[in-house]
Amino acid sequence: MRVALSAKLKERSLCVVETLEWDGAKTAGFSERLDALSWNTRTLFVSGGPVPETLQRSCGNLQGIDCVSVEDLNVYDVVLAKRLVLDVAAVEWLEERYSKVTGFKPAAYPLEMLVDLHL
Repeated sequence: MRVALSAKLKERSLCVVETLEWDGAKTAGFSERLDALSWNTRTLFVSGGPVPETLQRSCGNLQGIDCVSVEDLNVYDVVLAKRLVLDVAAVEWLEERYSKVTGFKPAAYPLEMLVDLHL
């Protein structure tokens, strides 16, 4: 998993957002936002907790867009996705789980590193 995530980072295909909460329940608005970000093909959203219901509904109606909880994430999903979008909680979970350093505490993420999904 570390190798797959590192490859996505090297390819600049890994994005971190503060949260995956989506304000609108309409798929059309979500699709427009994905088009604006160029995230409209083979994008996988990874949530650090349960996948928000509005995101799950919107993703379910779009071909090539999927969402999953970080606990259900597998290497095949990471490799298959063209773009990986994680929320901060998912990044912290992955760091804790796959860090080689024992007792590792995830660093605070500067706001400029995060992508604003909602603009």
